[in-house]
Amino acid sequence: MFTVTRSIDTLPSLNRPALRAILFDLDDTLIDRTGAYHRYAADFVARRCEELSSIEHQAMVEAMCAHDANGYRNRDEHCQWIAEHFEPWGVSPDYAWEDYLENIGRFVQPDFDSIALIASLREKCR
Repeated sequence: MFTVTRSIDTLPSLNRPALRAILFDLDDTLIDRTGAYHRYAADFVARRCEELSSIEHQAMVEAMCAHDANGYRNRDEHCQWIAEHFEPWGVSPDYAWEDYLENIGRFVQPDFDSIALIASLREKCR
């Protein structure tokens, strides 16, 4: 099972102020998660399957994205699917999950309108 459960008390403070809010973005409102996942999938396929033709590469990326279902697919199920489809390249469900956690952040692009909105809300809620 790949469920991440950590107490907020165990997270490093990194000299940040106390946590006052958590935002959940389940529909690509604050970040373009769909775009980030597509860029991640392209990178994953390129790193794991160097010998694929560009057509095969694109097909694998599209299959990964379709199965991901815009992030609504259960992560355990999705990592198992990735392991099954990338088995010739030695990918396990654990590897798929760890690679995702380690790399997805590199593909998230800032949405400056969302950042401005959050800053505005922060000022109004003080």
